[in-house]
Amino acid sequence: MFDTFGTSRKAINLRANPRIALVLGWDDGQTVLVEGVADEPIGEELERVKRVYLKRFPAGHERVGLPDITYVRACSAFSAPINVRPQ
Repeated sequence: MFDTFGTSRKAINLRANPRIALVLGWDDGQTVLVEGVADEPIGEELERVKRVYLKRFPAGHERVGLPDITYVRACSAFSAPINVRPQ
């Protein structure tokens, strides 16, 4: 999950095409490829996931009241470890 402005290029692109691919990590050449879809939760589901997000990333509290802030959830459909360490 992450927050962004609803008018940002990122948010606009994800609304048009919610497919995502992320590469996480890099320590010691170890990464994880994650593929899936993104969505913008609403209503009670938004409040639930936002509580979890803000507990994990307290700095997000600074942006909660900003106009046009939106929350995007990344839902993994596939993940795979990738080792990019030199052999």
